[in-house]
Amino acid sequence: MELVYLWVDKYKNIEKQGFNFSPRFRCEYDEDTKELKIVDKEKTGESYPKNFFGENINVTAIVGENGSGKSSLLNYIGNKGTFFNKNNEVCNLEKEKDYKIIHTNYDLLKINKPSYLNYMRKGLKYENLYYTNQNSQTNFDVLIFFRYIVNNIFKHCYSFKSEIFFFNPMKIMFFDTFHPTKDNCKKLAKEVKDKNFSKEKLLTFLYIELFEDENPKIHEIESDIMSIEKEILEKFKVKNIENIYALLEKIEESTILIEEFKDIYNVYKESLLELRNIGYLKIDFEDKEGREYFDLSQGERKLFTEMLMIFDEIKQSENNNFLLLLDEPDLTLHPDWQKKYISEMIKLLSNFSEKKFHLIITSHSPFILSDLPKENIIFLEKGKQVYPFDDGKQTFGANIHTLLSHGFFMKNGLMGEFAKDKIQSIIEYHEELLKKELTKNENKKQRDEEKEIYEKEHKTKFRQIQSIIGDDYLKQVIKNHLVEIEKILYDEYLIDKEIEKLQDKIDRLKRLKK
Repeated sequence: MELVYLWVDKYKNIEKQGFNFSPRFRCEYDEDTKELKIVDKEKTGESYPKNFFGENINVTAIVGENGSGKSSLLNYIGNKGTFFNKNNEVCNLEKEKDYKIIHTNYDLLKINKPSYLNYMRKGLKYENLYYTNQNSQTNFDVLIFFRYIVNNIFKHCYSFKSEIFFFNPMKIMFFDTFHPTKDNCKKLAKEVKDKNFSKEKLLTFLYIELFEDENPKIHEIESDIMSIEKEILEKFKVKNIENIYALLEKIEESTILIEEFKDIYNVYKESLLELRNIGYLKIDFEDKEGREYFDLSQGERKLFTEMLMIFDEIKQSENNNFLLLLDEPDLTLHPDWQKKYISEMIKLLSNFSEKKFHLIITSHSPFILSDLPKENIIFLEKGKQVYPFDDGKQTFGANIHTLLSHGFFMKNGLMGEFAKDKIQSIIEYHEELLKKELTKNENKKQRDEEKEIYEKEHKTKFRQIQSIIGDDYLKQVIKNHLVEIEKILYDEYLIDKEIEKLQDKIDRLKRLKK
């Protein structure tokens, strides 16, 4: 499965724009006639990068300067709808020759955090509970990791030696952060009323309310489990626990939710008495450089966590088609990891040969672009798709300077602004001296004054700037400017210095002649 074409009528700064996401198809939408023209390059014989990332993988990057609409376009895709759901049939598909025209307003299924509901149903026993304390509030950071996932991801991403690390078999859960404030309660109530809520969010609310106050003292809990029910009753102002079920039954299509709530409640009821110590999640491993987990950089830990989540979501899903939306996943990565990102992601997805993937990412990294053909990149400028590489240049394997200047629309050069200003100050000073015409005899007094200012304020500074310029060509250009500046201010002196240099050159040539 892949997203081939998207037309956006109006969304934030994107208006009446069509976007091609597939290198195989070229699509054009005529807004006046409401006709969508689709050209299949496979049938016309046009060249395109076929199965470039594998038979089951397509990758599209969305790039552009800040404010160009990258994240807006990604959000639009994410919010617009599930393109198909074979089981639930949540959208309309119209067959148009060999293509499907899709109309839908349903939420797109994106990669989410693992649902703890499914794991609870399997009767997992909680041996340790991890919690953090922030602002005197205890929040559950709950996430279930499986040994086989960790082994696969570690070996895949970091070349770990499986025999020298292990994953403690702790069972912990993941709750989204949801504080039961007055505003949050009102918001949740409205979502329930409008039938616009998630089961996870509602259960999160119930259980944070239930356990947040008790968690710091959880090791003291030895009896009277019914106090849990009592606290629920107080929070929800109902007379007995059955009333909570009655409350949930009022929500349309909540049968499964009620059963899951009962199951989770019963598991907690049975498990709380077994908790005596607050544990923590521990992952022991070494990479090929002998580093432990917390020796990794923030970017490496981020990369590991994200790939672990993606791997887990794909592994647990029964779907065979995935549209993966990642907003600047390389943002905090070292350039060396940015260079490896596409390669590592392709290797990860290649483990699932029976599934099909369309990876869509936004990025500011030229390394991402250098791994993709231009047919797999959408370039945005002020909300519009542009084609900066139509001049015959390619992105795949291109040098960083070309990618930055073309792909990211850096019209003012690739030098840092601070360095640019420092170097420009020398050129501007030279230009100001030329305007003053100080070489004329009648301006000798003014020239002497300017020379004094130059020696006190500029000479040492300008020479220092010139000496540390990294580009050899630019370094010589600025040196020429300094020579011209001093010719203006020190005309007779410089003439004598130039004579000495030329005389020295003549002497060396004479010695060579002998």
